Amino acid sequence: MSKVSSTPKSHKQLRRVRNMRYFIDAATELIRESGIENVTIRTVSDRAGFNSSSLYTYFDNMDHLLTFTYLDMMSDYFNDIDAVFRASDMDSLEKYVRFWTVYCQYSFSDPYPFLFYAHLV
Repeated sequence: MSKVSSTPKSHKQLRRVRNMRYFIDAATELIRESGIENVTIRTVSDRAGFNSSSLYTYFDNMDHLLTFTYLDMMSDYFNDIDAVFRASDMDSLEKYVRFWTVYCQYSFSDPYPFLFYAHLV
C-alpha cells in the first residue's frame, strides 16, 4: 500500500506517512472519477477525511500533492521500464521494442496517469 517512504522510524513518522497516503489515495480517486481539472484542495481533503488546512501539514501546495500522486500512479510503469533498461539479455532494438510495448500496455489499459502528466508540465 505505501510507496511514499521507506520504513518509518517513529510513531510520528508512521502517522505522517499514513496521512500522506490518505491524501494521495484521495487525489487518485478524484482524478479517476472526475478528471484532474476538478480536483481541489477542498475535495481532496474532504475525501481523505481531513480539513483543507491539514493538507499543508504534509504537502507544500496542490502541485506538491499532485506530483506525489503522479509518481504513485506511475510506480508500476516506472518499475517495468527500469527492468527493460537493466535487462542485459536484449540488444538495443529489442529494448526499444520492449519500451514501446510496455508504454502501450500501460497507456492503453490506464490512460489517466499519462493524461495527468500532460497537466503537470
